[in-house]
Amino acid sequence: PLISGRRVRGVLVLVHPEPGYFNNENLDLLNLVAHHAALTIENVYLVSEINDERRKFEGAVTAMEEGLILVDREGNLRFVNPQALNFFELTAPIPSSINDISLELASLWNEALKTGENLQAELLLTGPPRVDLAVNISYMPIVAEDGDWWTILLHDTTRIKEYDRLKTQFVANASHELR
Repeated sequence: PLISGRRVRGVLVLVHPEPGYFNNENLDLLNLVAHHAALTIENVYLVSEINDERRKFEGAVTAMEEGLILVDREGNLRFVNPQALNFFELTAPIPSSINDISLELASLWNEALKTGENLQAELLLTGPPRVDLAVNISYMPIVAEDGDWWTILLHDTTRIKEYDRLKTQFVANASHELR
């Protein structure tokens, strides 16, 4: 049997027309081959599961309205979703460094990196069109050889800011008319 852990992944059968042809040395070799084959089958299964989870993750972060950027400690971009690229009007190829996206955003990230604490700020992209972004930068400890990452979440607050400006203008006009 091809066994990995407690699961039987298959069966390896060795047949020869002459009875008693295989000796103990052949059986030992067959068991070794079966063990390696079982590990290979298990690894293929695990890689398939990892790829499925990656597709789910990429689908989720691609469908969200917010921009998402993952950055390592050196400022190298590890992931950028399409919304983040749209905010900064970037196209392929994706930049390799946070400095290549925006110097203002890189400055905010450097501030968070120096303090080691999460950061919330606002960023104005003058465009056109003008875009107001709420920026949330969070430390994300991960178990990986390449160190920890930071998440940068970008939320478009342009419409909210415009509504607030219109409300302020309306109140000012109404106050003026009432006076």
